Order: sequence, then C-alpha cells, then structure tokens
Amino acid sequence: MTHTSTEQPEALRLAEVLDALDVGAFKNSLLGKAAAELRRQHARILELEAAQAQRVMRPRDCQRPECMSRGCFGHCMNGITQKPRQ
Repeated sequence: MTHTSTEQPEALRLAEVLDALDVGAFKNSLLGKAAAELRRQHARILELEAAQAQRVMRPRDCQRPECMSRGCFGHCMNGITQKPRQ
C-alpha cells in the first residue's frame, strides 16, 4: 500500500493490532511472532526499495576486451532500467 510520510504503513498498523491481542493466555503466542515478522518484512522491503531507488543506469561488469579498453557499448546495457524521475 502506498502511504504518505504521515500515514502509518499497513504492515506496522497490523503488527500493533497483533501486539494488542497478544496478552493474557495468548501471551507469546503466534500473534507476537506474526507481529515481529510483519515488522521484519516491512524493514526489509524498505531496504530493498531504497536500494532500487539508488540504482542508476550503468553497464554490467563486462569482461569483453573491447569494453575494457574503450568502455561498454549498447550490448552491456541490456536489461538495465533507468532511474525513475522524481
């Protein structure tokens, strides 16, 4: 879900709900583990999104002699996406 900087991401909101339910006889149940896993996955997604945003258009590590001596050509750019405009 897309959210603004002032909105709480849905995964974190759900984790809080699960934490609130993880009380009494249910303490340390799967609810708490599910909340922790939601938080872990949310953090990992943020890391991956930040890494993707930092990707810039650059050639792969090409070992062709002509690329090593004069720089990579169009064949090295296959599969590389441009950084999205902001």
